[in-house]
Amino acid sequence: MPQPVALGLARPLARPARALAMGTAILFGAAAVTFTVGMAASLGQVMKAKAHDVADVVVPAPLPDFGPQDPGHEKQPDVDPAAVATAVEAAAGTGKYYGAATVRATVSGLTGTVDVIAFTGDASWGGYKMVSGRWIDKPGEAVVPTPFLAATGTRIGDTVTLNGLAEPVTVRIVGEALDPRNDGMQIFTDVSPLTSAHPDLTETSHHIAVTPGTDLTGYVDALNRDLAPLGATARAGGLDAGGDMVVTLNALSLILTPSISIPPVPGHEPAQGRGSLRRRLAPDAMLERAGHRHWR
Repeated sequence: MPQPVALGLARPLARPARALAMGTAILFGAAAVTFTVGMAASLGQVMKAKAHDVADVVVPAPLPDFGPQDPGHEKQPDVDPAAVATAVEAAAGTGKYYGAATVRATVSGLTGTVDVIAFTGDASWGGYKMVSGRWIDKPGEAVVPTPFLAATGTRIGDTVTLNGLAEPVTVRIVGEALDPRNDGMQIFTDVSPLTSAHPDLTETSHHIAVTPGTDLTGYVDALNRDLAPLGATARAGGLDAGGDMVVTLNALSLILTPSISIPPVPGHEPAQGRGSLRRRLAPDAMLERAGHRHWR
C-alpha cells in the first residue's frame, strides 16, 4: 500500500476523537445543505402558488367603497364585466384571457365563509398548481385547495353545496390545487352555475396573455384608453405580480448555506503547525539527517 494512503488511513485510528469530530462536522454540513436547499425549494413553490397569476396584463376588480361617505360624494358606477371583456377581446394584441369573479358563500361543516372564484373562459393557463385530479373543463365542476378537503372531510369526486346565495349551488370536486390564500378556504369553479344564484358579479378581474411580439407597454396604454369610459384600468403583470419574496428566499439560502454547512472542526491544527506535524510524522528521518550533519 502506498505510504500516503497508509498514513491517511492510520490518522483516524491515531486520533479517534478528532476523526469523530470531523465526521460529525461533515454529517451536519451535509444535513444543513439538504435542509436549506429543500426549504428554499418548498417555500419557493408555496410563494409561486400564492402569487400564481401568470397573466401578462390584468384588469383588477373595482375596489368597493368603504366607510361613511361625504354628503356630496357620488358613488362610483359599477364596472360592467361584459363591457370590459368586450374591450379586451377587441384590443389588438390580445392572445387569450379569462375573467375571475369572487363571491362569498358558506359550506356545510365550515364556520364562516369561503371565497368562490368563478371563471369566465379557460383559466387552465392561469398558473394554478395542481396537486391531484384535473382542472375544471365544464360547468358544475370545482377545484379546491388541500386545506378545504381536510376541513370538510371531502375528496375528489364528492359534491359540495354552496349556500348563502340566492339559491344553493352544488358542484363536484374534480381536482386538488396548491393555493394557501385565505387559509385554503376557496372553491374554483365555472361561472355558469352562479349566474342565477348571484347575478351581480361585478367583483370581476380580467387576466390577459398577449400574443408573442406584442409591446406590453403599448398594449396597456391602448387598452386603458378603451377602458377609461368604463371606469376600469389595466396594468402589466398579474394580481400578485412581483416575486420579491421568492427572490429574497433564494438569496438567503445562497448566503446561509455556506455559513451553516462548514462548521469549525474541533482540534483542527492551524497552518503554522504544519512543521511540527511533519516532525512528529517522521522523527527518524529528522534525527538521521541531524546525525549525518554532526558526523560530517
